[in-house]
Amino acid sequence: MPTETEKTISGFYDGIFHFYEAANIFLTFGLVRLWRNQAARIALKNNPASCLDLCCGTGDFAIALNKLAVKKPKITGLDLNPSMLSIAAKKSNFSFILGNARKLPFAHDAFDLVGISFASRNINISQEFFVDTLKEVRRVLKPGGVFINLETSHPENPFIHKIFLLYTKIIISVLCLLSPKNAKAYRFLSNSITEFYTVEELSKILMEAGFKKAEFSYLFFGAAAIHKAIK
Repeated sequence: MPTETEKTISGFYDGIFHFYEAANIFLTFGLVRLWRNQAARIALKNNPASCLDLCCGTGDFAIALNKLAVKKPKITGLDLNPSMLSIAAKKSNFSFILGNARKLPFAHDAFDLVGISFASRNINISQEFFVDTLKEVRRVLKPGGVFINLETSHPENPFIHKIFLLYTKIIISVLCLLSPKNAKAYRFLSNSITEFYTVEELSKILMEAGFKKAEFSYLFFGAAAIHKAIK
C-alpha cells in the first residue's frame, strides 16, 4: 500500500493531468521532447527486448522508446496515479499498470531496461525512501540490465544555476496564477525541482542502491541530466 505521502503526491496530479505535458513544455522551452528522445536513444543502444517505463505518467517516455526502437521491445508502463494512466492509455496501446514504484508487481530479473522520465523527484520523499525504490528497480532488472534516469538537475555554473532557479520560480508563479486551484500542485513541482540532487549526488545514490556503474550527461547547461546505471 502506498504511504500517505505517496497518496498526497499522486493526488497533486489529479488536478493537472490534462495540462501536465503542456506544463513540461512550458518549463523547458519545448526541449522536453528532445531530452526524452535523447534518453531513449541511450536506453535503446543494447536493443532491450523488455522495457519498463517507471512512474510513466502520461506515457511519453514509453512512446519515445517505441518510436525510436529498431527492434520494437515489449513496453510496460507503471504509475500510481489513475488519471495520468488514463491519458497514457489513450495515446498508445502499451500495457499500463496501476502500481507502486517501491513495491513493483514484477518478478526478479523481469526487464532489460527500466527508465524514468521527470518523475524521480516524486519518489524522493526521503533519501532512504529513494534508495529503497532504486533497489526495487535493480531487483526487476536482468543482470547487465540498464536503468535510465532523465531528470532536472543543477547547473554547475553558479550564475546559470541562479538563473535556472529564478526561471523555475517565475514559471511556477505564472502557472499558479493561470490555475489557482492547482497552485499547491505547481508549488510541489517547483520545490521538487529545486531540492533534487546534483548529478554527483545522484550517481552516489545509484551506487548505494547496488548498481555496478553509473554515468551521466548534462542537458541544456545542466538544467537536466541523463543518468545511466548498470545492474
